[in-house]
Amino acid sequence: AILAETFNIQHSANGSIQEATLRSVLPFILSAVEPNSTNSRKKKKKQNWSLGAICPEWRAFGQVMISLLVDKCELNSELCEGLSIGVLRGAKESIEIIQSADRESGVDIDGDMDMETSASVEAVLDLSSDAILSVMSLVLGNQIDGQEKGKDDFGIVSQLVMINSKDVPILGCNLSYPAFKSLMKLPHLAATLGYLSEEREIDISTLIGCVIAMTIDSCKRQKVKRKDRLQYIRVLSDMVRNHKFNNYTTQCSKK
Repeated sequence: AILAETFNIQHSANGSIQEATLRSVLPFILSAVEPNSTNSRKKKKKQNWSLGAICPEWRAFGQVMISLLVDKCELNSELCEGLSIGVLRGAKESIEIIQSADRESGVDIDGDMDMETSASVEAVLDLSSDAILSVMSLVLGNQIDGQEKGKDDFGIVSQLVMINSKDVPILGCNLSYPAFKSLMKLPHLAATLGYLSEEREIDISTLIGCVIAMTIDSCKRQKVKRKDRLQYIRVLSDMVRNHKFNNYTTQCSKK
């Protein structure tokens, strides 16, 4: 509450948050949403989970602060990318904790997500959807207008040009390829997107358009690893099987 009020005061006085304040709070925000980096460097029998992974309140603090930063100041693309990757990797770590606890109790949530077979599924969906909403708040504010397809620094197209649409000629957002790669590794992504759209009634068409465009374009490029291309196709196939898209996006997805 104190930080939020500080942001409001600085925004009212200067039109943005002061750089010194931003530099002071960013390490705390990153520590709240990012996973423990030592776990990814080396496989260990005993995982050292990050505080954000085992304390939902601390993770929620980081996500709320990200929303405030997006609302109160302009963030450059590098910072948006770093925060997006941190949020997605942190969510993946938290899901791993839930899955490991369920394995110990004899419950399997790695397969089809049946709400009747695991009480943890709702927790996973809530956790994943909150992470995706944080990422959306970071990338949707930096969209490209006009007919030109947007490309990130890797040259991957992130906008899907729509047909038979005069009002929305482009569907997508400036999601960087590293952030896209982290998004596609998020467990149960297709189910989470369906949960956001159907249960929480949030418009995710822009993000879906971006995912479709980047998946199609990534599969055309030899510099993208084969295992990554297969992962993208698998996730997109899950989305097509479980959700209704318009005819154009569905046809593109099957190519």
